[in-house]
Amino acid sequence: MATIVQHLRTAVTEAGFVTRGRITSGLKESYRPMRVDETLLGQRRDEALDLLTKTGDLIQLTTATGRAFAPSQARRVRLSDDRHALLGAAEYSEFSGPVRQGPASATGADAIPLVSLEAEIGLADWRLFLVELGGADEPSGNAMDFSNFAASLARSGQPVRLDDSDIAVLSGRGDFFGGFDKPISGRWQNPGISGCFPAAIRKPYGSTLVIVSADGSEGSFWQPPSRDVWRWATIGFTLSLGDPIYRFDRNTGVVKFMVPLPRQLERLMLLTSRQEGTWSWGASDATIDLLDKLTGRPDQR
Repeated sequence: MATIVQHLRTAVTEAGFVTRGRITSGLKESYRPMRVDETLLGQRRDEALDLLTKTGDLIQLTTATGRAFAPSQARRVRLSDDRHALLGAAEYSEFSGPVRQGPASATGADAIPLVSLEAEIGLADWRLFLVELGGADEPSGNAMDFSNFAASLARSGQPVRLDDSDIAVLSGRGDFFGGFDKPISGRWQNPGISGCFPAAIRKPYGSTLVIVSADGSEGSFWQPPSRDVWRWATIGFTLSLGDPIYRFDRNTGVVKFMVPLPRQLERLMLLTSRQEGTWSWGASDATIDLLDKLTGRPDQR
């Protein structure tokens, strides 16, 4: 996929604006002599575009003819004293990889603006969501404040009979997050205890992620406006139990997450770390420090 990432990044940077349809036709033409399966090529295209937009290299736009992509403003991101990441409309041979990294001393790179990692990642999204949803004017504290507000929305939300609905609730504890599809696993359980929890309403053609307030067989729920909002609420609920959202081994430098990551935290890991597995990353102390700051939680190590 690294080759496709580089091809797409270069093509969009040179053109300044490219529709998804044009990207697709261009890839097919370029890879036709290699007889690459078009279905596989389409999957790799989507994975590459997802990575490039998540890291901030490209900006996704909506047009009358569908999705399109443009390069973001060129900038370097300070990862450490001797290592920078390169994002946006710039090309330098000393920066390489799907997420381009290179030495801080790269020749000629001083012409590209340098920003701190914290500035690049920005204010924690849960704080912005809390303001947008009317929970606070200037949120402080930690992600538990957001989950508390989500719980209040669930208590005043849409009524539901828990014994008549196909619902799984995230009411368990432990390191294994698991899944809500049957058979449920990990922290997911059938309704049975009272309280407010992240939950999933299973349906024949997909599931709806909600926050549910349960009291016996009766309950009510609030549906967050996006999966990302639900994931931030899940982080807050997990922290409110006194449980960590990750475990970090200083000896190996590997962090293992116990919750699915919102896009902002995934972006932090993509820019700074190497992925070791679906839920684990090789990370630095500086990355973990910023992770703690974004969740508003003291050191969880």
